[in-house]
Amino acid sequence: MRHIWWLCLMLCAIPALGQSDSSQCSPLPDAPAAALQPGGTTTGSAAGTTTGSATGSGAIAPAAQGNPVAREKSAPQGAQAQVAAAEWGDFAAAPASQQSADPSAKPQTDATQTTEKPQPGTSSSSTANPAQNPATDSAANPSTSHVAPNERQPKRILGFMPNYRAVSAGEIPPPPSARQAFELATVNSFDYSAIVFGALTSMLAEGTNTHPDLGKGVPGFWAYNWRGFLDKTDGNYMVVFALPTLLHEDVRYYAMGHGGFKRREFHAASSVLIAKNYHGQNTFSGAEVFGRAIAQGLSQFYYPDHDNTMGALFARYGYSVGRDAITASFREFWPDIAVHILHRHP
Repeated sequence: MRHIWWLCLMLCAIPALGQSDSSQCSPLPDAPAAALQPGGTTTGSAAGTTTGSATGSGAIAPAAQGNPVAREKSAPQGAQAQVAAAEWGDFAAAPASQQSADPSAKPQTDATQTTEKPQPGTSSSSTANPAQNPATDSAANPSTSHVAPNERQPKRILGFMPNYRAVSAGEIPPPPSARQAFELATVNSFDYSAIVFGALTSMLAEGTNTHPDLGKGVPGFWAYNWRGFLDKTDGNYMVVFALPTLLHEDVRYYAMGHGGFKRREFHAASSVLIAKNYHGQNTFSGAEVFGRAIAQGLSQFYYPDHDNTMGALFARYGYSVGRDAITASFREFWPDIAVHILHRHP
């Protein structure tokens, strides 16, 4: 009787043991993903502790199949990168600190690997360090280009005579704006040297009695002086500012700086008839020819009637144009005089 009891107990226990083993080996879809241990062994808790032997061989737990997130986390270190690359592509290759919890989020670009593209019209060398591009500096500022000492035009001749209308040999500056032309005419008219030069010419005219109707002595000197100042001033504003702006002419003197004497002298003397337009091409100097004529026409209002004859007007007109030609010649050869004769910088 006791043996029959034990037999019945064993028959009842066998189905229970089989059900327990099958439940422990079956997949658990609701169980959390296994954690990866440093030794390569995945551990998890289904009903207690379950231990697997997926170490370094690339084996993936059956519960992780069909779920890319779980499959990536349940894989060992060697296979985890392969799973990530297969499932997420370039996003999985980004550093873990830059990955978002949302797989659809776009990866961030590493700022250290970003190369700034140069702006259109600039080279990579000039963009990296524009200060080390002498060609660009010379084009933006023509005065920085190399000019020989005997070809360089100073701002003032002998430190006294204004020479702002002269351009050194080889330089091609941009055409002057209306404001620059106005300032240039103002400097040439009201500079202290212009006042001193006007006083000297007035003394010479009074001494030679050029216009007898103007008198002699101090009253005569004053009569010559203020009339000469008006002649020079309205002539400057007509020749340097008004007509060049209307006709788009550049009436600055472009020095040749080299060559034979005759060639350079002809170049200087002809500058009263030949100017450059705003495109850098030679053109008839209407500003000089007509500007001096207009200035002499205005002088009829303040000269005595005896000095307003056609002969007197042409004489004063020829004097003003000839004075500009002589001034241009002096500008052309002054650097050579300063360097080779006076042994000084222009």
